[in-house]
Amino acid sequence: MDKIPFSVYDFFGYLATGALLLLAVDFAFGGVGLLGEPLGVVMGLFWILVAYVLGHIVSHIASSLMEDVILREGLGSPEYHLFGVKKAGGWARLFPGNFRPFSQTIQDRVLAKAKRLNVPAPGDGFFAHCHTLAKGDQVTQERLNTFLNLYGFCRNMSMGLLLAVPLLLYGAFRGVDWETFGVIRRDRLLWAGLALAASIGMFYRYLKFFRHYAMEVFRTYSELPDPQQGQGRAQVP
Repeated sequence: MDKIPFSVYDFFGYLATGALLLLAVDFAFGGVGLLGEPLGVVMGLFWILVAYVLGHIVSHIASSLMEDVILREGLGSPEYHLFGVKKAGGWARLFPGNFRPFSQTIQDRVLAKAKRLNVPAPGDGFFAHCHTLAKGDQVTQERLNTFLNLYGFCRNMSMGLLLAVPLLLYGAFRGVDWETFGVIRRDRLLWAGLALAASIGMFYRYLKFFRHYAMEVFRTYSELPDPQQGQGRAQVP
């Protein structure tokens, strides 16, 4: 009971993302009051809770859209690209880092180990096999947790910034006189453009750390003793 039930990821991955979206709503519509006078303790705790819950919702949207659809179904996962299995199209020109394979030496070491263990490679099942063994190493597990927190934060923040764009655009053009184009809130228009640029930048960072997560798994796997040896840093689960 004396252990804090929240992690660093709860703050950066959920709370920060939810707070960002709340601030975007407040700035676009001026109705929430977060950017006005200082909040009291009760209202401050209330908005922290709202931001935390909103962060979870944004995280779910980001996982479904950015990870499952854009990355895995569109760009393709690193567990394929690291071994030179590339999808056709122009994605490699837009996201060159995501398609860069391992050096041939590392590929050979990983695939040779998989062959000795009669594990089909590469693929989703192969990554699960490697991950199961690699996470048995404490140092590797700590590094994986770091990459997990980093790519989760970048993914959620990218989604939060992207969701803020239409809110800010609506706030910029709300009540505009379309005949004279008057009353356009250019400050909100500027922030919408900055939010879009930041969202794209954070998406690139998400891809980078997601790839590093997979790289750490495969590199550790290639250096582990074969499970049948019954010794070393990882054991057969």
